Amino acid sequence: MYALERKILRKTGHCPRYCWARYGVSANRPLLEKVRAGQPEPKDWRVVFSAEEASRAAA
Repeated sequence: MYALERKILRKTGHCPRYCWARYGVSANRPLLEKVRAGQPEPKDWRVVFSAEEASRAAA
């Protein structure tokens, strides 16, 4: 399974930091890559393999 994630800014106190928020999960990586490419800032998005989701789907 693959996950579509977006880099977001987290303002935690006085040290802002970036983290990745999950927006979708699919077994079809090319589909997620198409969605990522269609976003206004594609560099802030990524598609990653999610072993966690893969193990849930297999169970």
